[in-house]
Amino acid sequence: MGSDKAFLPFLGATLIERVLQRVRSLGDECFIVAPPDSRYEPLGLPVYPDVIAGMNALGGLYTAMLKAAHPLIVVVACDMPFVNERLLRTQVE
Repeated sequence: MGSDKAFLPFLGATLIERVLQRVRSLGDECFIVAPPDSRYEPLGLPVYPDVIAGMNALGGLYTAMLKAAHPLIVVVACDMPFVNERLLRTQVE
């Protein structure tokens, strides 16, 4: 795309803000796996870079599993503005 899609505007917010609005309440812990970028700071969440660079989504998933404090995690991409919170909640319970 030539730019970080997390910060693309979508329905009055950025893609990542829309996703966070839907998933932030699902658990005790929420963080972002992404390259360091000061644009994430206003979101108020820890940002972890990929443990193994260049692995794309698989590297992000691996990093999320390593960094998570709990054995059960929910991982979503920043470009899923219509992620279904109710479906995810049902899967977690």
